[in-house]
Amino acid sequence: MKLKQIIVIAAMFMSTTAFAQFTQNGTKNQSPVEKGWNSIYVSYNMLKYSQAAILEMWDSGYNKAYNGLSVGYDRAIALTSRLPLYIEVGGAIQYARQHIKEDDGSVNINLLSGKIPVSVLYRWNIFGSNWSIVPKAGFDGRINIWGEEEDSYKNWKDELEKQRYSIFKEDDGLYGEAKCSRFQVGWHIGADIEYNSLFLGITYGADMNAFCKEIARIHFKTLTIAFGYKF
Repeated sequence: MKLKQIIVIAAMFMSTTAFAQFTQNGTKNQSPVEKGWNSIYVSYNMLKYSQAAILEMWDSGYNKAYNGLSVGYDRAIALTSRLPLYIEVGGAIQYARQHIKEDDGSVNINLLSGKIPVSVLYRWNIFGSNWSIVPKAGFDGRINIWGEEEDSYKNWKDELEKQRYSIFKEDDGLYGEAKCSRFQVGWHIGADIEYNSLFLGITYGADMNAFCKEIARIHFKTLTIAFGYKF
């Protein structure tokens, strides 16, 4: 990730936090800072390969998005009693699938992962309402538990055949080319919109180390839309 991008992301988060602090301090009946909360959620995840991978991939058709679904739990802990600033840690299970249609068959990649996000949050309570806006930024780790490729093709008898193999084995690998990594570290930035105990969140992030080094240095960029309940 380029230094410019890091600076822009940090500036966005800091300016949003500063604005929220100013707005809340300007109100007379500011809500008290919470000690923290738990939350459970489900989310849709769209994973795509990085731009570098697109440019170097031999066939741009292989850059179709992975569609994923996650279920997770987070715990927010107050960092100070004076400001609504929190650190949030948690865990989630994610299943993602890529489907590529070819002239004589198809390629399907199935990926099951465990995710460990860590975020810094600032909770801005909108004055006179039950609504809150919670900007966030942080890092996450992803452990790839299981990954399988299924290739379907027609043989010389025009019969459909299928082959399955692990994308984490040296002799198999992603698209039959190269072994993938079991662990990635990435960054994310986004915000939640809360109404009472319900929230809708959107985040965008990217891996900082390659998912597959030998095929165009593949990194994932991920857009996440989450719906959850806090308690």
